[in-house]
Amino acid sequence: MHTCSYCDSEFKYKSDLNRHQKTAKFCLSIQETNKNNVIEKRLFECTFCSKELSSKSRLTYHLNICKNNPDNSKKKTNNIQKINQQIQEMSKKIETLHNPVQNITINNTLNNTLNNTLNNTLNQTNHNYGSILSLSKDVIKETFDKNYTLEDFFGSQKALADFTNKYFLRGKDNPLYLCTDKSRQKFVYTDEQQQETEDVNAAIMIKLMTKGIDKMKQLYDEETIILEKRLKQFLHSNDNTNIIETRQQIKILDDTYKQLLTIFKNGDKYRIQLSKILPSTVESRIKMDDQDLKLFSNDDKKIETELEKLYKKGGKNEEDDDEQESNDERLFEPKYDKTARHIGGITYGGLRIYKDHYVKTGKKVYHPKHIGYPEFMKKFDEFCENDE
Repeated sequence: MHTCSYCDSEFKYKSDLNRHQKTAKFCLSIQETNKNNVIEKRLFECTFCSKELSSKSRLTYHLNICKNNPDNSKKKTNNIQKINQQIQEMSKKIETLHNPVQNITINNTLNNTLNNTLNNTLNQTNHNYGSILSLSKDVIKETFDKNYTLEDFFGSQKALADFTNKYFLRGKDNPLYLCTDKSRQKFVYTDEQQQETEDVNAAIMIKLMTKGIDKMKQLYDEETIILEKRLKQFLHSNDNTNIIETRQQIKILDDTYKQLLTIFKNGDKYRIQLSKILPSTVESRIKMDDQDLKLFSNDDKKIETELEKLYKKGGKNEEDDDEQESNDERLFEPKYDKTARHIGGITYGGLRIYKDHYVKTGKKVYHPKHIGYPEFMKKFDEFCENDE
């Protein structure tokens, strides 16, 4: 195990530790005040709203959608002026037509369409919806490094679509990307001028997600080493049953990796799943995001804050250090249920904190990464009910 020298968090691989020390906000904040007793700024702060970001690339993306950024307000005003101008120009053209009845019908239809476009633009701006074209390689790579798990990997293209939606297309600060026709899989995004553009066969989105291939390769390489080592042991002991099973696991691993690598040529499973889970209108997207914000009550937020503080300390309580030491030792005993090790990218140690809270209080609090994902919440429910 590799332990962070700043916050005592533990990691199985040194690469995960290095990434943690460069990207984890709470660890970066500790580093600011603990490096040679000299304050060194490690987080990147927005000059307009004071929000702190973990990397320069994330700050750059945030500046393009920050509500307090006057440049963004100008973009909003310009968009509204352009649409109003379009309405006026088209109205003048309609007035030149000779058929009064036809004029009224066309005029009403046109005004309704343009007004809907205006409302959509306003809604998008109020919810900070940007363009997928603003997603930089660094932001995508960092998101994959922090959140993409072995469970996501084995879910192949379908799980990649879920990952895309969860980490890049949900929430008020993420880009607008819709599937306006689910039967024909018509994907639409807004360009940097807030104009709707079709992403044929989700080609642009797929290209963006392939920037996370390094993380996929890392997981593939790590799991290959584990399985080959296991196979070698079984071959040495002539354990035919486990030899067959391990070889099958290696084949599944290879096939999954190949399917992810060939997503450009054959990304049908990715597109089908994406079309199912994406909203079809801006209004649907806004409704989804507003519902996400209401999932936590005020009490749950307080509990969540306390749980996060405890997790940052490595699970140690100042009041019962001795008892916690004993608990920490028990975490590695074989009798513990390890099935929850990678629920939604949360490690076993992190999940134990949430389960301990449930055991002590009877109140269940889900990790933020599980909210809105029934399969993860169900697995966590089962984990909480399992006797250890």
